[in-house]
Amino acid sequence: MKNLLILALLLPAFVCAQSAKKYFKQGNQKLDSSKYKEAEAFYTMAINVDPKYKNAYLKRARARLGYGNLKDATNDLTMVITLDPKDAEAYKERSLINKSTSVSDLDHLIALEPKSAAAYQSRANAKYMAKDYKGCIEDYTIVLSLGKRNANAYANRATAEDAVGDYKSALEDYTMAISVDKVYPFARYNNRGLLRLKIKDYKGAIEDFTASINLKPSSGDYSNRASTEMKIGAYRKAVDDYTEAIALQANTKYVVHQFAAYPYKDRGDAKQLGGDFKGAISDYDKAIAIYAEYGAAYSCRGDAKNHIGDKAGACVDWNAAVKFGYNLGAENIAKYCN
Repeated sequence: MKNLLILALLLPAFVCAQSAKKYFKQGNQKLDSSKYKEAEAFYTMAINVDPKYKNAYLKRARARLGYGNLKDATNDLTMVITLDPKDAEAYKERSLINKSTSVSDLDHLIALEPKSAAAYQSRANAKYMAKDYKGCIEDYTIVLSLGKRNANAYANRATAEDAVGDYKSALEDYTMAISVDKVYPFARYNNRGLLRLKIKDYKGAIEDFTASINLKPSSGDYSNRASTEMKIGAYRKAVDDYTEAIALQANTKYVVHQFAAYPYKDRGDAKQLGGDFKGAISDYDKAIAIYAEYGAAYSCRGDAKNHIGDKAGACVDWNAAVKFGYNLGAENIAKYCN
């Protein structure tokens, strides 16, 4: 009789547990098929049966993330942590959703996984986004001490070093990234080239953009090299590079319409500085045809027209520049158009 009584007491709990697991399994099947709302419903049923079913909260969070319900996904992950403060996955996933608490969540994750280079790298990125550049540098230093030489870690640490003005260290890290990256070395040359351009090492910048172009030509690299050549007065070379950038951009899908105007305007600047005012006007025409509210292009076309004696046309363009928010045109209007 006593054994029967114990069985009678345990049976409802056993049935509930079986029922919760059944719903959980059905939820997993729906989640695997990317049927997120159906999965959510099954996980909710599992939780209704067993309110302390930690894995059901974790999986329901993933289902909710699948259809963009970030708020309730965060609440589910918080419940997982409440049930199990040592659940590393919950801290990791919540850190990806809630940027305001991501560093704190990653602190907890690192306390649980102190040898995880990935956790330190995630925290380094979170600190960079929070503008804690010093903390970012410190975490990437730990990342590099824990594992093999990592091109992304070197490059990302360099970005943070650049942000705090430690250009020497940033150059060294970009150089290390170049030396170890066998997949995207062209991108690392571009990174270092941009930093060299920033610190006015124009020769070094041109060398880096050239190295990137030799590995994988891109519109951006040609434009970057051209802008560097403009700094040293090599306007003819800049025109040639902008021409290459325009040709490559024409073959690139998904270029934002406005951005397609930029290399024409830049090539117009190079031509104008080199004394080819009619050629410059032609390029500004093309830039404006693509982006009709391009204030800087109107202003520069006005400058070129003024150089060839078309003062009336210049004043029309400078007024258009002001209309579209490019206020440098106002100075020229006051000087030449009254």
